[in-house]
Amino acid sequence: MSTSFSRRSNSKVKNGKGPKCASATSRQRHRFGDCCKGTTLLSLPASYPRGVQSYPVLYLTDAQWNFEHTRATAAFLARNVIIPEMIIVGVTNPDRTHDLYATRADFKHNGRTIPFPNSGNANRFLEFFEKDLIPWTETTYRTAPLRILAGHSAGGNFALHAMRVKPALFQAVMAASPWLAWDDHKELKELVPFLASDKVLARTFFFTYADEGPEMKADIDALTSALRSRKDTSLRWDSATYPNESHDSMVIKSYYDALRMIFAGWSYPRDPQTNFLKGSLDDVKAHYRRLGERLGFALLPPEAIVNELGYQRLRMNNLDAALAAFQFNTELNPQSALTPN
Repeated sequence: MSTSFSRRSNSKVKNGKGPKCASATSRQRHRFGDCCKGTTLLSLPASYPRGVQSYPVLYLTDAQWNFEHTRATAAFLARNVIIPEMIIVGVTNPDRTHDLYATRADFKHNGRTIPFPNSGNANRFLEFFEKDLIPWTETTYRTAPLRILAGHSAGGNFALHAMRVKPALFQAVMAASPWLAWDDHKELKELVPFLASDKVLARTFFFTYADEGPEMKADIDALTSALRSRKDTSLRWDSATYPNESHDSMVIKSYYDALRMIFAGWSYPRDPQTNFLKGSLDDVKAHYRRLGERLGFALLPPEAIVNELGYQRLRMNNLDAALAAFQFNTELNPQSALTPN
């Protein structure tokens, strides 16, 4: 199911005016500055229309290639209660070197030079996120204060650039095979001292690369060395290598692993003998409260977990505990099909 609508980047969309269809993909044309056109794709989680809770938002570049598989990955992980449901906002980039690199440069490889005269507008693209796309999303939909930025290749370079020049804009960053060789590694040279400093405000960072040769490996090693030299533990970070994948094929695994890393601990503990959820409703609330503290915002327990706990207590003839779980779920998700009669 999909809905199409268009807007300019500085238009104002009032709360409640956007599409509200469950699992819908909405498309809108955007324009930033006077030269670049693209499409913004938006996916709402299936539970959105029937609840009152807020959702993290995953912002995605290169949506023309990466939106559908990322949407499917997030839905699969949420369905298996490995990550929370989330809103996904993807932006297509018809001219990638224009949008995703911060400096004007040509591509040089094996003695060849490929000119890119329109490159180097990443700061304008980032301004579109900061002043238009994010405010519009957060005004129109119920969003939690957790913004995730994901980018692959040139988009990975953009994600790292955004992390550096707008450190408070995104709380988690996913950079899949970031192409840092652009313009004689200029972004990398700025990133290394930044990542080693106390100026990093993101809470979580995950980056990856595949079987891509010595230059890419050297760039990734430079990022890793800078992160290992950090004096504080405020940033959770990790990386992964996919030796059996190419630069293009590794993005699906990258985003899957990155989401799992960001939301590590989302799955609630179970008794290994019975597979029952451990503890009481208060224990469930406390578990997700602690996880929210790590992520930086107040978290509510997943609807499916609370519902399962309620039926477990019902089978055990603990009617008071079952009723408490069902009442809690009903308050959070009044229109849910899971709400008992």
